[in-house]
Amino acid sequence: MKDNFVVVLKDNKNTPGTPASSVSAVFEGSPTEIIAWMMTRLDVSIYEIFDPEDRQYLSVKNFITAHNVLKFVPKYYRMNPKTDELIPNGSGLKNGMRVLIEEPNKRVNTDEDLDNWEEDRALESNRWCTVEALQVDPTGVSFVGVYDDGTKRSRRCAGSHAWLVRKDSIPGENAKTEQLNTIIVSAMAAAININNSDRSTKSKELELGKKVVEAVKKIQELQ
Repeated sequence: MKDNFVVVLKDNKNTPGTPASSVSAVFEGSPTEIIAWMMTRLDVSIYEIFDPEDRQYLSVKNFITAHNVLKFVPKYYRMNPKTDELIPNGSGLKNGMRVLIEEPNKRVNTDEDLDNWEEDRALESNRWCTVEALQVDPTGVSFVGVYDDGTKRSRRCAGSHAWLVRKDSIPGENAKTEQLNTIIVSAMAAAININNSDRSTKSKELELGKKVVEAVKKIQELQ
């Protein structure tokens, strides 16, 4: 099992290559535990993290990048049509949706060195979050964003902003998929039963044709 990563003060660290057991630790833990701890600090710039496997010290930014703990989305992330849907404004948001602000200028370039303010912006805007306690009114949109690491942030923005949403989090999409699967499975079962029956070939073809038409009609109604 890999040793824990060790958080140290920049001015109190040992020479690079020193075993983790010799480092004067401020905190120890897994990458996720360390980031959760860092979020309780007022100034993370005074810390570095010792990697016991590579035997080197990393800045907080490089640590986050190397281990992708916070799963920052790039500033110029483009929607994936297979997994993402575009909501043109805040009126389309729903509780339970997993969302990301769509406009790149609302996100941060995490490839650059970030000051505390920019890092805080990235934590809010460069990560997917789940919508809770949604409120939409003439002045804008507000909700609680729940992130993958369990942290929550109060989000507030103009109602005109567009959002990307994960398709599998859109209310009704899962139910629609289940209905579609049921239609397909039922049609396949019916086809098997018809083929295994004692009917004539012509009779089987006619019945199969009816079942196909019925299935197609049901699928079209779901679209």
